Amino acid sequence: MNTNKQHFNTTKTQKGLTLVELLIAMVISVFLIGGLSQVFISVKRSNNLLIAETELQENARFAFSVITNTIQKAGNMGCRAPSDTNLTSLLNFTEATFHPWMAIEGWEARGTRYGETYSPIVSAAVITTPNNHWVGTSDTVLDSGISSVKNSDILKVWHTSDQSVALDTLSADEMTFPDFDLEQGDIIVLNDCKTITLAQVCKCDTGDSPACSGTDTRAVISPSACNTPGNNTFNPININLPTSGIQVLRESVFYIGKRDQTQSNLSSLFVHGLGQDGKLGASEELLQGLESMQVQYGEDTDNDRAANYFVSADQVSNWGNVVSVRISLLMRSFKDQLLTEPQNLNFNGAKVEIPDGDSYLRRVYSSTIAIRNRNVGF
Repeated sequence: MNTNKQHFNTTKTQKGLTLVELLIAMVISVFLIGGLSQVFISVKRSNNLLIAETELQENARFAFSVITNTIQKAGNMGCRAPSDTNLTSLLNFTEATFHPWMAIEGWEARGTRYGETYSPIVSAAVITTPNNHWVGTSDTVLDSGISSVKNSDILKVWHTSDQSVALDTLSADEMTFPDFDLEQGDIIVLNDCKTITLAQVCKCDTGDSPACSGTDTRAVISPSACNTPGNNTFNPININLPTSGIQVLRESVFYIGKRDQTQSNLSSLFVHGLGQDGKLGASEELLQGLESMQVQYGEDTDNDRAANYFVSADQVSNWGNVVSVRISLLMRSFKDQLLTEPQNLNFNGAKVEIPDGDSYLRRVYSSTIAIRNRNVGF
């Protein structure tokens, strides 16, 4: 039996890529990877830009909700008083910054008047009042201790707490009422729809520890009960008890500052409240990402309850005629590297001069807010 054997030369039948083919494949791969990288970078930047845009819109909505709610309450001191309402303060001090009867006050930052060019500074420094950088009118005095960036206005609103309660009894030394949330040192507003009386709460319910803890049914206003600032003698004979109610006096001072006054930190919207001595209280950071707040005030000069014109704080002729406030906010994204070229923005009536190399996203948001309680306190 014969067996035929076939032998194959596998070496001659195999072929590989030549060096030129490898080089061509590598070049094509480089172009493909480069193209895909550019697509990835573009998609990532677009996604980051969309996120930043959404954040700015949400933050602007929140900022205006807080500011609008406060401004709409400006001048609210309880019962809507007639035009001949009398305002009396029992407080035993003369504090130049204590003007709750004005309802609203403001100070213009120098160099930021409407129509003046704005140049953002990412690492803007803060300066603390008193400082002549902010200007108001002769009847407004800016509080000490406000740490604001230079290129932003300052706005103060006087109002009262949302909670109010009717009085049960009233004497020269104390008042009683249903459950009410008070703190020792609060300034309260007593309003019987004819007379507004300001007084400091010296003590609350007997046995409270600490003083005025929880809700209370009693407030002591006796001149001998406290002295920072304390109260002068009160004669309640002309107060109409059936129409009387009380609220806690509040102030809100809005400004743009930086956390811990650190220059490298992001600019934020802050608000100071009213301290328990009737002076400027502690500040609270509300929202990051605001670079500047510009405020204009609408004055009504013909008693039709509509603004005839808008001016900066130092140009207001009569704060009692201010019936609306126009606010513009310049907001900046948290992250940079979002834009490939500077934005073309207008803010406060002028073009924003964005420095070279600045790749943050900025947006301008504006709103005009009416003061609902304009007649109260004047």
